[in-house]
Amino acid sequence: MKIIALITDFGYNSPYIGSVKAKIESLSNEKVSIIDVFHDIENFNIFSSIYWIYFLYRDYPEETVFLCIVDPTVGTERKGLVLFFENRFFVGPDNGIFTLLIKKGGTAYELPPPPEKASPTFHARDYFSIWATKISNTPFILKALKKLENPKIFEIKEPIRTQNEIKGKAILKDKFGNILTDIPNEWLIEKVNYVLKINNFVIEGPKRTYADVKRGELLFLRGSFGFVEIASNMESAFDIINSTLPTEIIIKEKIKQ
Repeated sequence: MKIIALITDFGYNSPYIGSVKAKIESLSNEKVSIIDVFHDIENFNIFSSIYWIYFLYRDYPEETVFLCIVDPTVGTERKGLVLFFENRFFVGPDNGIFTLLIKKGGTAYELPPPPEKASPTFHARDYFSIWATKISNTPFILKALKKLENPKIFEIKEPIRTQNEIKGKAILKDKFGNILTDIPNEWLIEKVNYVLKINNFVIEGPKRTYADVKRGELLFLRGSFGFVEIASNMESAFDIINSTLPTEIIIKEKIKQ
């Protein structure tokens, strides 16, 4: 079964999600599974969308079509695009939300302009959902599109690993107040103890899971999305640390006493 996966800032109580799904269903030439991946990206937040898209696509099989809508400039002259990356398709506005996928080697194709009758404030339904469905129906349609030579990307400082330390960023928080970072799990060597510094907090780890510390105590661990995560057992690490995002973090090997 074909999969179209939705990532937006619409919110789960939004009527817009149903309208988008209805459009997809009306255009699909076979049964399609429409999956609500995540609709709680902070409103209009391009930076957060860059990372949420990059973290979330990994769980979905090849040939999945992702419809990604965080579009504060909807209805303007910004282009629409489809990105091909790791044998998956990503459809959405050319406004920087696909920055990391492009930097990691994704190929961008320019979509034709929206239909004249498209609502200028609802391109998710009247433009992007149409193309997501077309690509799901006939993936080879990409051959009819021209490559987008200069897709919009943002300069993002990548994490750095040296012999003595790892420098990265705390970038996102989830509904539990866990803080996601841009540091890959595999950068932490097995059976090595580390200390993580964020603002004035020093946290030892990595722990295996949240309950390895007392309630309200901070920890860090190898996160389920493949990147290091800062958390607190049954409390909000984000509230405890009281940090803005993004914030620099440093991880060093713990010095043996």
